[in-house]
Amino acid sequence: MSNRRIERNLQIGEVGFNAMRQEELVRAISDIPVEEGSAYVVFCGVPGVVLADSSPAIAASLNEATICAMDGMPIAKIAKKRNLDCERCGGPDVMLKIIEEGLAKGKRHYFYGSTPETLKKLDLNLREKYPSIKIAGKFSPPFRDLTPEEDREVIKLINETNPDYIWVGLGAPKQDFWMQNHVDQLEGCILMGVGAAFDFHSNKIKRAPLWMQKHSLEWLYRLFREPGRLWKRYLIQAPKFLLIRAKDNRRVKREERMEKKKAKQEK
Repeated sequence: MSNRRIERNLQIGEVGFNAMRQEELVRAISDIPVEEGSAYVVFCGVPGVVLADSSPAIAASLNEATICAMDGMPIAKIAKKRNLDCERCGGPDVMLKIIEEGLAKGKRHYFYGSTPETLKKLDLNLREKYPSIKIAGKFSPPFRDLTPEEDREVIKLINETNPDYIWVGLGAPKQDFWMQNHVDQLEGCILMGVGAAFDFHSNKIKRAPLWMQKHSLEWLYRLFREPGRLWKRYLIQAPKFLLIRAKDNRRVKREERMEKKKAKQEK
């Protein structure tokens, strides 16, 4: 892997996170050096932690990323309980902050994923919100695996647009695998898997009110709006996450006891 992994400061289950505040995350992403190779950033929440617990491949796609951001209030709450100065860093929010931060620098953006209709509306909305934004290109892959020849051609086309940031909206874990498998083929850029950000910023899907986001109720809002697609994620994966969290809390307490014992012996 050509990307430089930034050391994690939070471990939940099989996933290591970079727990930080949004402004700190935006700065960290902007400062990633890509002269000698591209990098990729993942945004992981409860579903990712649950899937990684039973899939070494998914865990690797998250842990090999240069940065693994906390995309979920439950993750952020655990981090704060462990005395980390941080906040939730959702993909849709960070995406806009990165775009805003790069306007004066002329940063170029490429969008990979979703449907042609969603990408068209996303393009229009972003140009309206940020008239000086530089959109290098966009591509909506078919609902099937690309052939090796097609994949090479797409990567060639992306590289020819010379993007600084490639936003990937394939949904997790597919987008994380895609970034993991293609980061070394893409030149001098940062890939970021932002999931539903394409749908939110194209107005295809309405996001939960801010008060629901702040009170960890965004999942309930999304479940109400998309029950057929999301019921399994929230009603089946949530109990699994509670078990992972309980196991992880026991690990943390055990490590704290060992540290105290060690410190006492050294006195």
